[in-house]
Amino acid sequence: MGFLDFDIIKTFLDVFRVLNIKCYLVGGAVRDILMGIDPIDFDFVCELDEEEHYIVATKISDILKCDFKYNSFYRTAKFFYKEFDVDFVMARSEKYLSAASKPIIKPAGIVEDLKRRDFTINSIAVSLKDEKFQIIDPFNGIEDIKNRKLKILHEKSFKDDPTRIFRGIKYASRFGFDFEVETKKAIEEALQKGYVLKLPKGRIRLEIEGLLNDKNPLSALRFLKGYGILESVLKSDVYIYLEYDKIKFSQLCFNEKMVLIFYKNQNEVLKGLKDFLCLGENFIKDSIKIKDLESSLLESDFEVYKYLFRENIKYSLLKAVYYKDKRVQNYLKYNNTIKIDIKDAIDLPPDIRKECIASNKANMLIKLLNGGQDYV
Repeated sequence: MGFLDFDIIKTFLDVFRVLNIKCYLVGGAVRDILMGIDPIDFDFVCELDEEEHYIVATKISDILKCDFKYNSFYRTAKFFYKEFDVDFVMARSEKYLSAASKPIIKPAGIVEDLKRRDFTINSIAVSLKDEKFQIIDPFNGIEDIKNRKLKILHEKSFKDDPTRIFRGIKYASRFGFDFEVETKKAIEEALQKGYVLKLPKGRIRLEIEGLLNDKNPLSALRFLKGYGILESVLKSDVYIYLEYDKIKFSQLCFNEKMVLIFYKNQNEVLKGLKDFLCLGENFIKDSIKIKDLESSLLESDFEVYKYLFRENIKYSLLKAVYYKDKRVQNYLKYNNTIKIDIKDAIDLPPDIRKECIASNKANMLIKLLNGGQDYV
């Protein structure tokens, strides 16, 4: 797989030639191509100052006849071209005055730009000066790709930007990599010193949402659990449930995934998770319903069905959590297909009959309790 195999690279290479500017392909696209993976986004870095960068971004937009969004703080232009997100970035240095703060930005050369990045595997550039595609790898990122290791570029990396912990977990899960020894120690130190707590709650939610939407959420959850990341911010034990139907899990919305992962925790922990991850009141209600249903599964079939009818739990959660329980599957199968006829309750004992009539599910109960046989 070569760099000219991708039309986006060829297109922007031609544009840079027309504009006579020196640019580089950097970051994830370089990493993925070196690993034999098709990139999903492309980052181009140029050595320009602030004013020149915006002028060039405008010219690129005119040439390609496409819109772009400009971040004047970080000096990045995001183009939406042929269904791809393409970033055109000013090569820069960053200096952080405190943990998780906004950095001081200055124009810089390509090596200084690579030095500010999260991991060595993302600190590789390819020169687009000509079609020789010279690789610039000052921090041995290619070697770390071969060794399947994630390594930060300096010891203050997670202090400067604690979101790099979540990004590292994403890469480790996606590619089957692991953190090298010093990077593991840096994660543990960052958690111990509470750097993650300095991030806005909404940002942490977005990072976790990204982990669960990536290719291997189960592995990502194991990293979260193994490093005790949520424990470090909630200051209490957090149980992460990992036994779920993977396909059905992927079909859930974020809040439903949160219910599925955390419902086994004590109510105080659920409240802490709700507040910290901005999950809303339904997160606690749905978690308690699923947890109480788990308790009712130890009782009679009638009690299980009665609980299901009464609580009206979301089907999506039931399918993902209790996909092996026949009673729950029967409930899901028949609940919306059976006609309701109160006459079906006549032969039931008076105490049960009252429950059935009140719930308006008499025929449903009879069918379920009798192995799916219709009495209509």
